[in-house]
Order: sequence, then C-alpha cells, then structure tokens
Amino acid sequence: MDLARHSLAPALVVGGDYSREWLTRAATLQKDANLLTFDARRIPFRDSSFDLVLAIEVLEHVERPDIALAEIVRVTSEWAIISVPNGLIWRLTNLARGRYLGNLGNTPGHINKWSVRAFRQFAGKYFHITRHQTPIPWQIALLKKRG
Repeated sequence: MDLARHSLAPALVVGGDYSREWLTRAATLQKDANLLTFDARRIPFRDSSFDLVLAIEVLEHVERPDIALAEIVRVTSEWAIISVPNGLIWRLTNLARGRYLGNLGNTPGHINKWSVRAFRQFAGKYFHITRHQTPIPWQIALLKKRG
C-alpha cells in the first residue's frame, strides 16, 4: 500500500467483537474508540464503508468463516489485513509450551485451522494477496479487493 499518497486526515476507527465482555475490556484501553458488538458474518455497515478492514485473530473463531470473509470484502473499498494462526505450527508451539495438551495443542475456541496453502486459497477467493507472511506461529496477509 502506498501510504505516501494517502491523506493524514483523522480517520474513523471502528472496532467490533461478538463478545461484549471483550469490548468492555477494549474500552478501558481505547477510551476514544468506536466499539460495537456484532457478528463478523453480519457487519452492520454499508458496502465499501472502509478503506481498510482488519480482522486480526478473528476468523479462527467464526463458524462459516467464508461468510465473514465475504462480509469483509463487502465493507472494504480496497484493502484488508487478516491474520490467523498458522495451523499445525500454532498447535505445536502450544504443545511445546505445555498448553492445551488434552486438545493436542488446539486453543479452545479455535474452530478453524489453516495451513499456509489453505489460507492462501481461502483469502484468494475474494482478494489479491499483496503480501503474505508467516511469523511463527501466525500468518498475516495484506489483501487487495478484486475488481
């Protein structure tokens, strides 16, 4: 993304989560944030409402992440940054730390898992993958909306 060509005007920042509890926690850290409770599969904004949408550590928790991804595409005018755990690497690092042994390293609440290849295929359905990195144990992608 060429940030040099973008205005440095104040931006509207909106944060959302399905959990009111987590939003209450976030509000204590971000006093001026616009925080809303909503389901990622039904984002309450018009088409192309945002220049950039971030979904950081979200999609692994969502049933039907394909619907959430389609919503992200719908509400962004151009860009998205999405991060998810890096499948097996995530689970192995949990096991190495002695965490979630009974779940073979799977973090409770993680209902979706992507390998690097699977995540690229998933995100590539709707976005051009501009950059995709895999800092252990995550993967994060800068995505540009198709069309």
